[in-house]
Amino acid sequence: MLKCIKNRKFKFSGSLLALRKARKDCFNNLKFLLRHIISYYTYNWNKVTKLNLACGTDHKEGFCNVDLGRSSDVFLDLRNKLPIKDNQIKQIYSSHFVEHLTYSELLFHFKECYRVLEVGGEYSICVPDFVKGLKDYLNKNFEHYKLLDKMFPWDLEDKREKLPADYLDRSLHEFGIHLQFLDFDKIKAMMVSAGFSEDKISLREYDSQIDLQERKDFSIFISAKK
Repeated sequence: MLKCIKNRKFKFSGSLLALRKARKDCFNNLKFLLRHIISYYTYNWNKVTKLNLACGTDHKEGFCNVDLGRSSDVFLDLRNKLPIKDNQIKQIYSSHFVEHLTYSELLFHFKECYRVLEVGGEYSICVPDFVKGLKDYLNKNFEHYKLLDKMFPWDLEDKREKLPADYLDRSLHEFGIHLQFLDFDKIKAMMVSAGFSEDKISLREYDSQIDLQERKDFSIFISAKK
């Protein structure tokens, strides 16, 4: 190895940095797993009738606000089976959450939501309007992106001026944490595969009672009933 370094044939790959990150991720995953197990088996799930999934700081009155953060009512990893009986829940809500799941995770999530909803119960979903972002980019309508920049500020690492491609990339990928490109047709097809009836899945209007104002112009809103 020393000979390779001396002859500059060996290129440092950053593996030590990757190892440090892997160790940190492993520690956090174990910590999250422990907290998930405690909540899964100790929380009084029998009293829950409404779920606000991946709530962040958006706590809704009358809902069980679920997230991986300490500010939620209960800590739960939503990629797993829900600790709730069949046909127990009247209403489920999520905003800008499902696009962060892989395809298999999302399909399983929809199956679980269908299972726990009571007959007539509703899953109200808010997701980023990826199609709008693409149309704005192709039509060179950049006002959408400028509004996003004011509401959700971010800086490029090299401090250069942001380009339309940067805004589109953020809209689609959100720095690597968006795992799904979703539109209404794809969500509808996945929900049908999960058990929902096609005729009970529809686009809905923005609802100021449950939807965040800052999501209004950059999202699509979907209702699915059991």
